[in-house]
Amino acid sequence: MSKRSQYPFVKVNCGAIPDNLLESELFGYEKGAFTGALNKGKSGLFELANKGTLFLDEIGELPLNLQVKLLQTLQDRKIFRVGGSMPIPVDIKIIAATNKNLEEMVENNLFREDLLLPPCGHPAVRSRAERTLIQLGTKGAGTPSKGPVPQGLRPSDPGLKNYEYNIEKAKELFKQAGVDPKGLKLELTHAAENEVEKRFAPLLKESFAQLGIDLEVKPILWNQQWQLAKGDPKKAQDIFVLLWWPSFSDGYDNLKGMFHSEDAPSFNLAYWYNKDFDKLIDDAYALSGTDKAKSKELYHQAQQMLIDEAPAMYFFDAKKNLPMNANLEGEGTNPNYANVIFFNRLKTK
Repeated sequence: MSKRSQYPFVKVNCGAIPDNLLESELFGYEKGAFTGALNKGKSGLFELANKGTLFLDEIGELPLNLQVKLLQTLQDRKIFRVGGSMPIPVDIKIIAATNKNLEEMVENNLFREDLLLPPCGHPAVRSRAERTLIQLGTKGAGTPSKGPVPQGLRPSDPGLKNYEYNIEKAKELFKQAGVDPKGLKLELTHAAENEVEKRFAPLLKESFAQLGIDLEVKPILWNQQWQLAKGDPKKAQDIFVLLWWPSFSDGYDNLKGMFHSEDAPSFNLAYWYNKDFDKLIDDAYALSGTDKAKSKELYHQAQQMLIDEAPAMYFFDAKKNLPMNANLEGEGTNPNYANVIFFNRLKTK
């Protein structure tokens, strides 16, 4: 049983209260906030439901101005009473219901999309990012990644540390660097023809918005995106989103192509060069046929170095329906080479 079951369960029908009264009912008000206000003020339903649950029935009836205030409450876990200037901390679970088509309302600018898909600043998303953020961002199209090698390919490593998706930490890093991110404008491109990238890019835009950064999302054709990235560095996009699959069954191809030092970068669009990383993956590859345990250890060190240091992130492994050979353990065909099956681990009868 949830720990919140010991605390209040408060229900409110957003469509049953006039718009001009709904804000004070939800958030409360201070003394003298408006004509007819009680002299001592009044607690709102958010305060009454503290530590418990607030059920917002018919949330589709919530006016846009209160949608903004609700979103701010979800992000900060604080409310402001009407006429008040001091934040009041609240710890509540919110359940919402409606008989309206919210996605259609979003299209008609009647309901905020970020209430349907919480931004990265939402505490529940931050605290469970490795599960929740990726699922929300891809709408179930992928699973959390633990590095640049897709699951099912050697040397994918479930023992790697997860990436951190922490908006507050990002703010602190900007502060330490003496940079104010507010007003900063960045450009992100993704392949217009890729449905997974199309669903994921808006979540990144919401993440940057939490830092005050205006992220312009530009869907363009893959070849145009690549030409832009490889052309004049002054005109190149700031963030390049791509769905990537290595050319060969061993992930060394991925690690080397994406991050190995090179004079003129081909795939290393992060422009991250580290000779220690180069040596780790080169040695790991050389040992992959003779000392698999040592090879795995070196690959682990190299990939953890990427997670800790490289200016690139691998957010998720996209789900794909791959044909599997019955004689193979966990290996499938490469979607880039549909006519080839790589035999890594054969079963013995």
